[in-house]
Amino acid sequence: DKTAGRGTALAAGQYISNDIYVEIITDARGFTATQIEVAISKALSILSQTGSFGGSNVSLRYSKDY
Repeated sequence: DKTAGRGTALAAGQYISNDIYVEIITDARGFTATQIEVAISKALSILSQTGSFGGSNVSLRYSKDY
């Protein structure tokens, strides 16, 4: 979508331990990002993402299974 600046991306990831998931994301425009998710508990995790265009962020995720 050229107006929103989004395109098709490919992502692949793997658990490197029971609580840590690492994912690599890339697209046709040359953007590459690495995302790490660390589970603190069953419902709470920390996500860290670093991109090739200099951006990075950290967020907290809460999820609940019903």
